[in-house]
Amino acid sequence: MQILVGGEDNDVDMRVLGLARRGLTGNVRVRVDSAVWTVDPLATDRNVQAGGDWQSAPLNLVDTTMTVDASGALTVPVHRMEGYNGYRILISPAAGPAAYPTKYEAEHAQRVNAAARSGSVVASGGGWVGGIDFADSAVTFTVTAASAGIHTMTVRYANGTTAANATHTVRVNGQPQGSVTYPALTSDYRLEVGYGNGTTATSTHQVSVNGGAAGTVFYPSTGAWFGGPAQDRAGRVAAVTVTLTAGTNRIRLQKGTGFAELDYVELKKTDA
Repeated sequence: MQILVGGEDNDVDMRVLGLARRGLTGNVRVRVDSAVWTVDPLATDRNVQAGGDWQSAPLNLVDTTMTVDASGALTVPVHRMEGYNGYRILISPAAGPAAYPTKYEAEHAQRVNAAARSGSVVASGGGWVGGIDFADSAVTFTVTAASAGIHTMTVRYANGTTAANATHTVRVNGQPQGSVTYPALTSDYRLEVGYGNGTTATSTHQVSVNGGAAGTVFYPSTGAWFGGPAQDRAGRVAAVTVTLTAGTNRIRLQKGTGFAELDYVELKKTDA
């Protein structure tokens, strides 16, 4: 059975009914894949960023065995669903997870001062490697290449810190090959600014987040100021997309061109 879902921004439990009528009972194989289509509809550059095809290993989120309940139904959790992405749930008779010829699980690799862990419904195959925290910590994969030459290596990772990017140095057959960077946990938000602009021209403020430039917010004329005789038509809302880390952030609006009065700011999660 194949089910296509999407349109939510959250952890979602998908309740699948009628499995027994399709001959799917007891233990079944459940695979969840994701196709990445992310775009902020309010961004100046609205080019859609597309990712991969269904056979591309990094898009596999879950490949595991689950049990159909007595009513012939099954609940499949899809964690951190993003509204602009598409998700495919494939339920089939019980079998082991697929073997991807170019995908290598970290928990099966050789480890030094790092720990293989299991029990995640998000990690590929349910396992991952953590505790890579020391100067000599390393994970070594033994891989097979069809031909000599330059290859692109993709690493699926988790970085739960809120401020700093993490890096690993990369060596191939003992030779330095640069480094891979794991950006800190961040999310995109729509920053809405309630404002008034009593001039006849568009005004601007420069936006910075935690000291870094984050774009420009534009304030078209409202024809009135908040304290003026036509204050009932002074207020409007302007918006810009900003990237925030988990926890406390400092957002600064600094005068650019023209003049504007501020009423409030409001943040709305975009997952873009």
